[in-house]
Amino acid sequence: MADLVILAAPGMGAVNEDFAEPLFRALKSALGDDWSRIHTDTILCQGHLQPNLERVFDAMQKRDMDYLRARKFMLYGLAEASTQLADIHQRGGNYEKAQQAIYQTFERAAKATSDNAPVILLSHSIGCCILSNYLWDAQRPTISHGIWRDGGPRCAISWPLEWKLRWEAIWKAPGINQGGPVVVRPDRF
Repeated sequence: MADLVILAAPGMGAVNEDFAEPLFRALKSALGDDWSRIHTDTILCQGHLQPNLERVFDAMQKRDMDYLRARKFMLYGLAEASTQLADIHQRGGNYEKAQQAIYQTFERAAKATSDNAPVILLSHSIGCCILSNYLWDAQRPTISHGIWRDGGPRCAISWPLEWKLRWEAIWKAPGINQGGPVVVRPDRF
């Protein structure tokens, strides 16, 4: 069982499942044997958009373009931001898929940790907004959108009780409208 959880959410751009590996490698190197006491994972909450974004980008490349990399970043950034809230009330929509990905990451972390493990959430750019929406929705007693409608995932209570009792997260979010660190207190969920 791990004694500490570090979860990282990416910013805008193409989905790269290994985006946090340089950070995790640096921590592993610095911590030595203590690294085995830490559970790390990435929150890939926009992966479901990747195939369609790639299709659109490939269609844009009918000839060589200047600033190709910048155009791709703008496409991904605008698509991620606009699709996140465009279908907030649609069952199975992008908003709900992003929340489901976050929930599954938290669920894996909960299974891998000790009862009193603190959680560190790291996010950047659009990841801040998505994680903020998730945490906000999870704390509401009733909600009409996302995975928390109808009582939450698998019709459970809005936040698993065991998570309320054992997790206090520190959220470092150096991106969109976020300072940091923000302490997420589970007793207020």
